[in-house]
Amino acid sequence: MAFETAGLPIEWDGEGVDEVGYCRKLDHVVIRINPDYYRPAEVDSLLGDSTYAQEKLGWKMESTLEKLVEEMVAYDVAKAVPSRF
Repeated sequence: MAFETAGLPIEWDGEGVDEVGYCRKLDHVVIRINPDYYRPAEVDSLLGDSTYAQEKLGWKMESTLEKLVEEMVAYDVAKAVPSRF
């Protein structure tokens, strides 16, 4: 999602630890699987529940995942490519 937001779509190739994410625009593999980061007891799905924060703290969601990714990518790009103005 982050690469797509930055205008650098990823194509996946391979399987398991040999799977890579390739960006045609950069003509480069930009994502590789590193088995050192595997968790010994990985679960298929992790879902959070914000009910407690909503009820006890009065917290309300103000952003979507997509908007959050856009903001994070924009920040990272701005740091990597500082404005000349």
